[in-house]
Amino acid sequence: MAIYGTYYVDGLLRAAKWPRKQGIMGKEVIDVTVLDATIDQMIDWAAGIGAGKPKLAVMILASLYNDRDWDSDDAPNFEMFVESQNEDFTKRGLDLGTTPPHDLFEVSRFGAHSKKPVPYQVLSDPKLREILETTFAGALLFGLSHSDEFESWYENQLVEFNSNRATYEKAGLEMDDLPTLQDYYSNAEDVINLYVQETGKELPMPKPKLLDMVKRIR
Repeated sequence: MAIYGTYYVDGLLRAAKWPRKQGIMGKEVIDVTVLDATIDQMIDWAAGIGAGKPKLAVMILASLYNDRDWDSDDAPNFEMFVESQNEDFTKRGLDLGTTPPHDLFEVSRFGAHSKKPVPYQVLSDPKLREILETTFAGALLFGLSHSDEFESWYENQLVEFNSNRATYEKAGLEMDDLPTLQDYYSNAEDVINLYVQETGKELPMPKPKLLDMVKRIR
């Protein structure tokens, strides 16, 4: 089973020097606020792949569901899934052009249950991995079906960041520039390429039925 969401979360945490040791026994833990924020970034990343790298996104979908017969009734119905997503967004009154992708998905937050750090082994829990991969796929499909809205949201983030830059600098905060939209897309693709390189799992070519389905939701 491909674990793109888990791979991204684990990689981003390690880049930020997590896990960290706690207590006499040196137990490896993660701060729940950091973990929740990292999962949020994973969702935005997945949506970015769908919005800006649609061909790659379709190949990822093919790998996520490589055990399905695309010519049978067992094939995933992404059109129905996207329609259900849209109905949920509408009921919740969400503006898809300004709402961060991670706020579109109602993912249970670790910090909502406890403020205590959690063991790093939680990322190996099969149930959590399933949640991360399901959420990753949902965000990927959101990006595929709402590329204009994703781009509007991201461009708004750039404008807001740049308008607040003077305030950050006055407060003595050093802020890295946010990547341009195209750089964000390229960086998102780089993570997938690294995953393929490290795991040796090449992305499969999508079946015609999958390609036709994505064209209808794109």
